[in-house]
Amino acid sequence: MSTFSLLASFGMRAIHAQTARVSGVVRDSAGMPLQNAEVAIVQLLKSTRTDKNGEYRVEKIPYGTQLLTAKDWDLRSRTIR
Repeated sequence: MSTFSLLASFGMRAIHAQTARVSGVVRDSAGMPLQNAEVAIVQLLKSTRTDKNGEYRVEKIPYGTQLLTAKDWDLRSRTIR
């Protein structure tokens, strides 16, 4: 069983007047970064993949509560608000 965590910096930074950015790191249960995991905000049809350090960034997000979902290569997912 593969478990992982999705960490996000929710001090959303202003990019333009009405949008923000969210970034963070996806790690496995041992705390190791997960490369190439998909991080998505499904309701906005925005997604990205983590880099070799497990880091991701999604930009131009409208301010408000959004759900982030991460999927590792095993297609197991976790969602955070």
